[in-house]
Amino acid sequence: MSSIETGPIRDALRTAVRYAMKSRDRSALGVYRSALAAIDNAEAVPLRREHRAGAIEASAAGPGRADVPRRDLTEQDMRAVVQGEIDERCAAAQSLAGVQPAAERQLRDEAALLQELLDGTDPDHSGGAPTHPPERS
Repeated sequence: MSSIETGPIRDALRTAVRYAMKSRDRSALGVYRSALAAIDNAEAVPLRREHRAGAIEASAAGPGRADVPRRDLTEQDMRAVVQGEIDERCAAAQSLAGVQPAAERQLRDEAALLQELLDGTDPDHSGGAPTHPPERS
């Protein structure tokens, strides 16, 4: 999928961002935006040699001349990126266990938000994007 097209997980994240903004939930907003950014970053194409900085006379001339198309991610790829975000938060929470309980709890809450959203968009689980973001406790 190109970054213009959407899929259930990207749509669900965008919907969750809107709800978090409306409810002024900064923590949830940051989590959902972070997951969207991770998907966008995964679509980025690695730099090749001709994209390195150098002399201006050796650079591509004209608008968009050096642009390259972004990678197309499947829905499964996007879900894997979000799962990676969940795993990173869980690993970080584990490393903070007993040392910084507040930070550990926040990371676990963030991971739970993303997991609920991921479960809610699982085609085998519910059949589509949720109509509202996960409930926060």
